[in-house]
Amino acid sequence: MDSHNGLRFHLLGPVRAEHHGHPLPVGSPVQRAVLAVLLLGGRPTTTRELAAALWGDTLPEGAGRTLRTCISRLRATLGEDVLRSENGAWSLRTSPEALDATVFDAHRAAAAAAREAGDLATARERLGAALALWEGGTALAGLPGPYAEQERARLDDLHAAAREDLLDCAIAAGEHAETVADLRALVADHPLRERPRALLMLALDRSGRQAEALAVFDAAPEPGPGLTRLRDRILAGDGTLSAPAPGTPAGAAPDGLPPDIRDFTGREELLARIKDASARGPVALTGPAGVGKTTLAVHAAHALRHAHPDGLLHLDLRGTDPAPVDAATALAQLLHALGVDQQAVPESEEHRTALYRSLLHGRRALVLLDDARDAEQLRPLLPDSPGCTVLITSSTPLDEGIPVPPLTGAEALHMLETIAGRPCPDAAAVLESCAGLPLTVRIAAGLVPLPAGGADVLHAAYDALDPEQARAFRLLALADAPSFDTATAAAVLDTDARAAAALTNSLAEAGLLQPVAPDRHRHHDLLKSFARLQSEHTDSPPVRDAALLRLLDHHLATAANALLHHRPDSPVPRHVRRPSVAGQPLHDKAAAAGWLRDAHPHLLATVDQVLRLDVPGGIRAATDLLTTWGQLLAGTGLHADLEPPARQALDRARKDGDDISAARALRLLGAPRLGPDTYGRAEAELRDSVRLAEPDPLTLALASHEHGAVLLAMGRPEEALPLLTRAEEAFRAEGSPTHAAEALADRAGALSALGRTDEAVEAVGRATEEARALGHVPTLVHALTESGRTLLRAGRTATATDRLREALTLPLPPREEALLWARLAHCRLDQHLNRDAVTDAERALTLEAGTGATYCRALALWARGRALLALGEPRPAQGHLREAHELLERRGAAEAGALRALLDEEFGAP
Repeated sequence: MDSHNGLRFHLLGPVRAEHHGHPLPVGSPVQRAVLAVLLLGGRPTTTRELAAALWGDTLPEGAGRTLRTCISRLRATLGEDVLRSENGAWSLRTSPEALDATVFDAHRAAAAAAREAGDLATARERLGAALALWEGGTALAGLPGPYAEQERARLDDLHAAAREDLLDCAIAAGEHAETVADLRALVADHPLRERPRALLMLALDRSGRQAEALAVFDAAPEPGPGLTRLRDRILAGDGTLSAPAPGTPAGAAPDGLPPDIRDFTGREELLARIKDASARGPVALTGPAGVGKTTLAVHAAHALRHAHPDGLLHLDLRGTDPAPVDAATALAQLLHALGVDQQAVPESEEHRTALYRSLLHGRRALVLLDDARDAEQLRPLLPDSPGCTVLITSSTPLDEGIPVPPLTGAEALHMLETIAGRPCPDAAAVLESCAGLPLTVRIAAGLVPLPAGGADVLHAAYDALDPEQARAFRLLALADAPSFDTATAAAVLDTDARAAAALTNSLAEAGLLQPVAPDRHRHHDLLKSFARLQSEHTDSPPVRDAALLRLLDHHLATAANALLHHRPDSPVPRHVRRPSVAGQPLHDKAAAAGWLRDAHPHLLATVDQVLRLDVPGGIRAATDLLTTWGQLLAGTGLHADLEPPARQALDRARKDGDDISAARALRLLGAPRLGPDTYGRAEAELRDSVRLAEPDPLTLALASHEHGAVLLAMGRPEEALPLLTRAEEAFRAEGSPTHAAEALADRAGALSALGRTDEAVEAVGRATEEARALGHVPTLVHALTESGRTLLRAGRTATATDRLREALTLPLPPREEALLWARLAHCRLDQHLNRDAVTDAERALTLEAGTGATYCRALALWARGRALLALGEPRPAQGHLREAHELLERRGAAEAGALRALLDEEFGAP
């Protein structure tokens, strides 16, 4: 790896530098962190930006002086011609090959190109060279600061992807059995990544070890649709699994593009402009509805797909709908498409954007953002990787957009005759009514022979439908949801799946519905408006309202089916309304998880629409769906997506005087483990929920438990204890032992805080044993976590450590794992294992960086600060402790008082 002026920099492990092979002194962890920011930033960096990268928003005393010292020492080591000041910013002048991270990216890109060309040997060689650059498996090892944490997570993700690619090549070369051990290690290192699990299943299947392959699937925390399809193919004995096409990756990159139009015609000049412009930045296609923007963008995306081996993503932003997709929801869908487990999706839009961009950083992916409302909606969805191509469609003019004009007369005639498959000499009058819109031309082609007199094409196509088709066309357009499957269509139409499939397929053949995926259709925006207008003229308001309620009931029934796979003893399905439809059958937990992931945006759109239109009877149905859905999302960042509809439901319930619906909405808004910004807000909402829920045993039990947990977190155990006791008794009466065990574990925490140590230890021990006997992983994790906290407070640190370490052996979402490492760090401190405490706290912070779990961040910073104090490093310790105190105080957590006392004792009152 020769480089300009003999310098080489290593970030894929401990940060170090060399000059012609001789090590250079790069100083303290802070100084090495400054060097890493300058190397990875790729542009001049100001002192202010360096400070934010190292310490975030809370700067330690003397931060400026520390940075000046670091810069001065680095300049002395590297030379002033290498580390230069430019207009108040600092930059490093090095050649690309001087940095191991850049060389790693180059090897991966070359391997992808070789793999695409079918050259497995070269691909394996380049991937081997890429992985050989890593030292110890962890990038930026030992560096402090939020920037290092974020970049460490990104680089480690790329490292895992390269390991996957290399093993994928080995499988493609026929080395199935040889890869099994390495794949098992990779799965153990990254239990939430689906691709290594899929590769391991494939290697085992090709080695004749089908039972082991299926066991790998069963051990997945939450299998996605791709893993589920692979499981089904193995069960079916699919012979095609044994012989992949040359160069085809076994664990394919995401391909979410809608199908291409087989009979696409014309637009050659526009396609050339799109291809040329896509090399320079995002490409926006603008124009009125029906002019063919989406079809053109999809066709262009398919033409460009071979240049984007790292993924093809498509997202309908519904910019012309009354309720467009918000950025947070859009990011969740993109993260799902990129393989992020539902439990790993961060809570905030900011953290979702950071994770999305980090996953695409350095990759060659294509992102199609369809029907954007405006630049503000788009901004968080744009990758920052130069290798990514972004295609956008919008009915709103956007800066530097490419206008898509209507078809000329000749183009329209050519399209009509191509689709119809024969000359149409009588087409002039009809094409004039099509106004050059490809959508209406395509519909006209399905009407050949054409209607006489140039009749309006949409009316002619609608009039050609039989009564059942016409009814389906109208009612299926009523929902704001972006698309629908056969089961959903059957619910809306109040028919069975076979009849619904026949109707949707016949409408698609007539050009009145668009297929967007297997068993999924949508109305074009122009056709949706037309269909809704026909419904207003034909269907009475009760008929339209009933269709929307059947849709809501379908989602509610399916959510209840999913919840019973997730928590079989849940009392929720017994206390929500009995839906008028059966819902989609879900055969196992994996199918339930897949449905939830795919249905999330459709449920958001449906609840919003029913509440916004004030559909009679809709408020109770909507809050029942939100309640059931909220249980499925408990403990995940996606629960934050329920806040807007829950707030909307609360307003509607208060206007209607519906106390039960109001109580359920308030509980959703205040549930403590689901991310309210402050405990004070949560406590007020849950107090009101408990007050209103007296006639509703379900909400009374759930809200009492959650209200008690919040009061305990605020340091008010005497108020929490009776609520937690009532919740436990209510859950036992309901026949829900998992909920009861969790309430008992929390009750132990209240007893511990009140000084009733023996009772607390006995209660948490009983909760843990109940959880083990039940075999429900989330309940066992909760019981073990609370056991660790209670035993630590009782001075039984060794046993507390054992409980937390046991929890860490279970399948965990990232935010739960991060919190456990933070609590384990506090146990290490109690054992005077300060170096171990620093390591555990840093593990927590690395995981937390991708989730935005501020309470976990505070606990980890507190532990790291205490450990550094004990190790004789008071300056960085003070910064960590101050940030931790600020986060805890802002949240209203009881621990803020103890931390304030520690700060005052060590550093004096502020």
